[in-house]
Amino acid sequence: MDAEGAAPLPLEVVTVSSRARLVVPIGVDDLYSWLHDVGNWPQFLEGLEAVEPLGYRRYRWQVTFGRRPGTCDVVVSVDPQEHRFSWRHLAGTPFDGTIRLTPVTEDRTQVDLVVDVKPLDLLDGVVDLGGRDDWMAERDLQRLRDVVAARGALRRDGEAV
Repeated sequence: MDAEGAAPLPLEVVTVSSRARLVVPIGVDDLYSWLHDVGNWPQFLEGLEAVEPLGYRRYRWQVTFGRRPGTCDVVVSVDPQEHRFSWRHLAGTPFDGTIRLTPVTEDRTQVDLVVDVKPLDLLDGVVDLGGRDDWMAERDLQRLRDVVAARGALRRDGEAV
């Protein structure tokens, strides 16, 4: 109870949902092909340190959110018609998301990213968002743009031109 005799409110760890959109200088087919290799994702997704394949579209991700490393078993769904990748956690640290690609021009693609992370406890979830919750997805897309720019255009086989 506090000084006025009221019981303190329970603290709840909530899911942080982050959304962002950015146009990157690469054609939709080339970017889709590069993203199809989930092993490339740690290059731009914050908190994703490593990817271990477990089976068909199933992976164990080494993740770090807050101050604590952990694992997250995920299933990745691919929709080639929509140029969309979605992942859902099956076990471990809750980490879900969607990447959707939309062609803008022949050599430019709009990328929409939604990331949902639920920290394991309150201390890991304490982040100064400054009233915004899209900081994580925005930084992820900025890193993706930087990866594309550093490699020049990416060919469909994932190799730099």
